[in-house]
Amino acid sequence: MTDQPAQRITLALTRHHDMLQADWEADGWDESYMAPLDRVLHKSLAVREVLRRLNDFAHANHRCEMAWEGSEFETLIRDLQQAGEDLYLVLLTSDDAQIGERIKSRLAESGSLDVTIKVKKGMTLPLGFLFPSHCTPSRIYRRTLEAFQGFWVHDHRITMKASGGSCKRKQAQDVKVLYAVDTDQFLELIDGLQLREDWDALLALEVGRADNWDAAFEKWRDMTIANDSDNVFFLFGHNDQAGFHLGKNDRKSREKFIDQFKRRHTDTGSTLLFMNGCSTMGDGYASFLEVVGRPGFCGAIGTEAEIANDFAVTYAGRLLKKLLLSANPMPLGEAFHSMMHECDLFPRNLLYTCYAFPDFTVARRAS
Repeated sequence: MTDQPAQRITLALTRHHDMLQADWEADGWDESYMAPLDRVLHKSLAVREVLRRLNDFAHANHRCEMAWEGSEFETLIRDLQQAGEDLYLVLLTSDDAQIGERIKSRLAESGSLDVTIKVKKGMTLPLGFLFPSHCTPSRIYRRTLEAFQGFWVHDHRITMKASGGSCKRKQAQDVKVLYAVDTDQFLELIDGLQLREDWDALLALEVGRADNWDAAFEKWRDMTIANDSDNVFFLFGHNDQAGFHLGKNDRKSREKFIDQFKRRHTDTGSTLLFMNGCSTMGDGYASFLEVVGRPGFCGAIGTEAEIANDFAVTYAGRLLKKLLLSANPMPLGEAFHSMMHECDLFPRNLLYTCYAFPDFTVARRAS
């Protein structure tokens, strides 16, 4: 990170049929234009393909004593730099070439940025892995966050928000937690990873645990109907084109999930949705993000690419502990950004994205 004071900049992204509207704004400056949506999504897929390869590499070389100075990790970072630069350039493409040049010039001059990205209609792009063409490629290709120097996820503090959600209360009187998980697989994992102690404390907060969609919906309805608390709705399972799976034969399509798990416009409590499965936020405008772009949701946490199960429960346990179990619970934005520095989780910790109000803070559970 640079030592220069961070400048604040906002980027709003809205899908309009086959075009993507991009609105950039900072103090005394703004730009607005339409970019070709199909090209943006195509370049996003290329970024996520490298992220998939990075996940596979990290999964196969996860032990901390393993050195990463070999050519395979360097190749991955170089490929990600190229894919990130391609996405950056196409995101700045418009009919007026001068607009893109002005934005590139502005970003090149800005040094460190506090970037707020607002997305509408469920649009998800791997913007943390933008690699602006003016950046100098990292010369560090080993197991350290410095390998990502030049990427937005390393150089800037990024806040993602799903427009349409709400966070009307910074702190309610209580928090309710619902876990929708494949119970047998979940418990087998936390026992095998020796995480039972941490997870038992988290599971003690639950209003119920659901291992099928009917039970999940019933407990969700009971949790939200009283509208007297903020909520964390945590899902752990397999996600693919057929939907989100709780067990081998029980799945919910993205469309049915969005239709079923919703809240009223009058709701004042906020729900944080944590969808811990492969690519839950990684499908362009076909992700699960659309569910939280509505009142009653403060946002969602999900993944940009495939994630191994053992890593997923480790990452989730640490983040939820920061949110739910500390004597002074951390605001969501602070807790999420702190996860970047969990060295033993690198670099798969960078594959999670948080689209949420950063000041969302849960109350300690009432005694």
